[in-house]
Amino acid sequence: MFTEVKRYFEDSKEQFLKLSPDGKYVSYVEEIGEYNFLIIVKITTNKIINKICLSEKKCNILYNWTFKENTILLLSDEFGAENWGLYKLNVVSGDLKKIYSKEGIQVRLVSISRNRPNEVLIGINERIKLFHDIYVLDLSDDTMDILFLNNEFLNCIFDLDFRLKIISRVETDKLAYYSVISESEKVRLIDIPFSKISTNYVVYYDFKKNDIYVKVSDNRDDMCRIICIDCISGRSYPFFEVINKEIKTVFVNNKNGEIEGVETEHILRKWEPLSKWFKIHINNLVLKSKFDMCNIEFYGKTDDEKLWLIKLSSAQKKEIYYIYNTIKGSLIKVNMRESKCDISDEIQTSQMYPIIMTVENSHELICYYTIPQEYNVKKTYPMVVLVHGGPWTRDSWGYNARHQWLSNRNYFVLSVNYRGSAGLGNKILQAGKLEFGKGVQADILYAVNEMKKMFPIDSERVGIMGGSYGGYEALMAISLYPYIYKCAISINGYVDLTRLFEKMPDHMCRYLPFYKEYFGDFLDEKYRLLLEERSPVNNISKLDIDSAIMLINSKEDIRSDYNSARIYYEKLVKKNIYCEKLFFNNEGHSVTIRDNKVRMYQMIEKFLHKHLKGVFFQ
Repeated sequence: MFTEVKRYFEDSKEQFLKLSPDGKYVSYVEEIGEYNFLIIVKITTNKIINKICLSEKKCNILYNWTFKENTILLLSDEFGAENWGLYKLNVVSGDLKKIYSKEGIQVRLVSISRNRPNEVLIGINERIKLFHDIYVLDLSDDTMDILFLNNEFLNCIFDLDFRLKIISRVETDKLAYYSVISESEKVRLIDIPFSKISTNYVVYYDFKKNDIYVKVSDNRDDMCRIICIDCISGRSYPFFEVINKEIKTVFVNNKNGEIEGVETEHILRKWEPLSKWFKIHINNLVLKSKFDMCNIEFYGKTDDEKLWLIKLSSAQKKEIYYIYNTIKGSLIKVNMRESKCDISDEIQTSQMYPIIMTVENSHELICYYTIPQEYNVKKTYPMVVLVHGGPWTRDSWGYNARHQWLSNRNYFVLSVNYRGSAGLGNKILQAGKLEFGKGVQADILYAVNEMKKMFPIDSERVGIMGGSYGGYEALMAISLYPYIYKCAISINGYVDLTRLFEKMPDHMCRYLPFYKEYFGDFLDEKYRLLLEERSPVNNISKLDIDSAIMLINSKEDIRSDYNSARIYYEKLVKKNIYCEKLFFNNEGHSVTIRDNKVRMYQMIEKFLHKHLKGVFFQ
């Protein structure tokens, strides 16, 4: 049974579910018609009590509850240009007020505190684009007072009384963290090399004990640890460690401030309880989910730990949001009747299978695949490879709308965690240095060939697709191996790597030392030539005359250069390479507007049907 494309991709803008600090409400963003609405659900009745129009749907929305009753702060970004303006919303009256918004300026929400419920800390990068000055915003009269001018700090952590406690700054080849004892005295806590800042970072600051907890993937490739550092003395001691797993996040008990659980991941995600209380509730949630395997994510908790807002999901079950009562042990599904988020109750889904492939005794590739829903071992099938972005992210086991949609159309679907992916240990992360468009391609190709050995995949019908960095690798794949990949789809992918660094947004330039670790210094002639050599725009001559490419780009994307994509398209056409284009005028680096998203996947489906002969269901 085939399902319409829109059923997989019509859910609201990533939901953005939040729990109010007082435990009265659950909120989420919903795209209705031409506008974004904030939906308010009263927990005691589980009924929607308000729908507040926030903006036109072309705007991206981020928001947070404050400790001031019924008050939310919103960040709005028109067209995805990453110019975040600040707004205040009363969820009862629906009153929405602009606090600060200027073109080219970013506002960030820095800190909220139960100790100062009528105030919040915000950051504004108007004075220096690289850094955000910190202001105290009074929620009673909306006035702002400068707390301090920031000329150098990448990260700032404050305690519950808004005193600056932890800072980090770039120092040559590392990110250095300091504890602020006084205006003139600082204690050096830890140095994190740029090559490791995607895996080594602060996971928690204990306000009561004045300790920070840092996730560390060090020289032991098979070990991941959390260390605790005393912010007064600078001394550290081990807190938690795992072998052959990565640490994703921690659970902190709001009542006592203790870390009581650590979520780890290798092939699958798992919560490791550190207290009897947390273990009881995690086991209860797994039991109540009725899934053989279950992902549990926390979206909010009350201060007294009585209520948790959680998401439960599995590979064959799209995420469902619940309020969990730790006193009663009860699980109540959040009322989201305005949303289409429960579509997996009504459609046929397929299992996602994990597999580990070892590349020539070098490194492991953790991959995930889904088989066609109407699989018959006597037939051959097309396959689509999905390449994740980043590259410092990873693919994980769980519900994946693209896997389910393509499986429903009788494709094999493969996701590969190539070298340079994060969350898989230090060895594979470091192996990604300068391997863009080369070693990464070797890993993906190896996984493709292994799949062909295991399953009846038609070698003439293999396609590859990705977004952002994944789109870049998809275009490089068909350029380098046109005899392997029949077609490629790039969603806001990078076509010219030199332009990527030349046009990098100001607020991202602070991370240039990190990018240089993996892509080289684009100001150095040697590395600039390497970037040019491995850019899709300079590899068009390697494409086969039968190659097919689909380019999807957004005019307001400040990361993947829109003009470079247009030039690439024109060069493909000039070389008589088949290329379809879909250019959005009202999207940023991600395609978020529901109508655009559905239209995009409908066009992708038609494109894949044309070139790989998979099912096309209108």
